[in-house]
Amino acid sequence: MSKAEHTFSAFLTTAFYPVSYAKFLIQIGHEPLPFYETRTFTGRPILAYPSVFRYVAYIYRVDGFLGLYRGLFSKVLAGATGSIIQNKMLTYLKVDDDREKLSEDSDEDNGSETEYQDDDMNIIAAMKTLSKLISKQLAARSVAVIATHPFHVIMARNMAQFVGGEKEYNGILSSIRMILKHDGPSGFFGGLVPRLLGDSINLVATGVLTYILNKYVIQDKKATIYTAAFVGLVVNQLAYPFTLVSTIMMVSGSGLVAALPPNMPEYTSWIKCWNKLDSIGQLKRGSSLLWRVYSGPTGINSQISIKNRS
Repeated sequence: MSKAEHTFSAFLTTAFYPVSYAKFLIQIGHEPLPFYETRTFTGRPILAYPSVFRYVAYIYRVDGFLGLYRGLFSKVLAGATGSIIQNKMLTYLKVDDDREKLSEDSDEDNGSETEYQDDDMNIIAAMKTLSKLISKQLAARSVAVIATHPFHVIMARNMAQFVGGEKEYNGILSSIRMILKHDGPSGFFGGLVPRLLGDSINLVATGVLTYILNKYVIQDKKATIYTAAFVGLVVNQLAYPFTLVSTIMMVSGSGLVAALPPNMPEYTSWIKCWNKLDSIGQLKRGSSLLWRVYSGPTGINSQISIKNRS
């Protein structure tokens, strides 16, 4: 990635950061705005939370303009560092050579009728090359994620301070001290396992499905440039629960109000966090930012319904 691309990426991160910040607070279960009664397209009455944009406006009212950018420095630092590490790894593993080989295998598979008897061999060769390519991409991505995860933990805890108004995780150095105090060195890698699993599922599924669709389903070659983006959107939704659990586990054990009952149960492992969210139907919490249906309490409070709402 060139310097210009890094700059543009940082600009986009900054521009959309308030929305990402509000989404994070939703993910950890902080819902300061009251839900309201509305109806579905079929007329069924439901409860819904205000959209993410009203949430951003609420953060602005409480914390001011600069408050919308809590944790931004850590996020930009993590993004830039991760991108550099991943690109270095991809170059070291010679991923471009595998991409060219995969393209050559695909071209061979599209030969004339006299070459159809070799189709099976070509498909096997292409699958081997694809597996090799995805494995290298996965290795590069995993190294980058592991190396930069502490910055994500610092960012998460900085943002989570909004709930209780603390200032313990405001700076990089102070955050390091507090993480060591509350969790020890392992605290820098809270939520790492579900994040790696989610990224792995996302990368593998997107790579395989994109290749299959482009090669065997989509006839218009011009349309193939959009396949990866479309597949990525679908796969992201499937892998979303891993992202959610990872986010929560970054904050869990921090000693912040946001991570303590009744705001958040005390989780001793990411699997227990997953099981708890699954039991209350919250594994998709924060995945929808505009149409946010109330599906139950986000902390450890009792259930509320339209009938007994007061």
